[in-house]
Amino acid sequence: MTVYADSTIIGTISGVTILSGNSAIVTFTWNTTGFAKGNHTIWAYAWPVLDGIHIADNTFTDGRIFVSIVGDINGDRMVDLKDTFAVDLAYGSLRGTDGQYWHYIPCHCYPHSPNLDINDDGQIDLKDTFITDINYGKTW
Repeated sequence: MTVYADSTIIGTISGVTILSGNSAIVTFTWNTTGFAKGNHTIWAYAWPVLDGIHIADNTFTDGRIFVSIVGDINGDRMVDLKDTFAVDLAYGSLRGTDGQYWHYIPCHCYPHSPNLDINDDGQIDLKDTFITDINYGKTW
């Protein structure tokens, strides 16, 4: 399977088995470093297999992704108190099997967005707070 942002290949995934007439959810991490800021259409193409019968429906478009500066959690093109506060609220939460971030002891503002895990290490901790803080005040 090949994954694209607009017309640029951003990932290739192998070893995925999808039986005829079925679908599968495939997750991958996209490092957006050096990628143009703004909206991008994300789509994937499952390459036909030998003797494949249904090859006309091998493309799936998942929608739009907004690429911004590091630490801009809410996508308003600036790193400000809203972003640092969001990371602080989620501090200590861990990525669950559903891809969302949860505290061991439930809090009033959960689940937390995966966007808050700035370095994508599965936990929202001081590293994420620090990365957001050093980018505080940046805009584009």
